[in-house]
Amino acid sequence: MNNPSEAATERYELMEKIQMVDFALVELTLYLDTHPNDFQAIQQFNELAVQSR
Repeated sequence: MNNPSEAATERYELMEKIQMVDFALVELTLYLDTHPNDFQAIQQFNELAVQSR
């Protein structure tokens, strides 16, 4: 089992990853508002949405 400091570090890293993915989702949402036919961006959005869950 992880010691408390390792657990805290792991939790911090996971929270940081969630924040990065969620930020990218917000940015892609804004981009897709003006570029609704960019299928590569739609695919990237869908992949990140799965990661965010």
